[in-house]
Amino acid sequence: MTELAVAVPDPIVGRSLWGNAWARLKRNRAAMFSLYYLAFISIISVFGPMVVPHEYTTIYGDYVRTPPS
Repeated sequence: MTELAVAVPDPIVGRSLWGNAWARLKRNRAAMFSLYYLAFISIISVFGPMVVPHEYTTIYGDYVRTPPS
């Protein structure tokens, strides 16, 4: 008898729950915009005090009793 070459397909590897959730999140444009916006605000809140030229505890005495302009 002759041996027949049987092609055995590779097993199908499914995505994990987190991989599926990330793929669905990437398809949602509003969710991705919100994610980028929150990341931007977080970065600004962490590195913002290093960029500002004055301390947040400084009190400017000249402007304490001035009326609104």
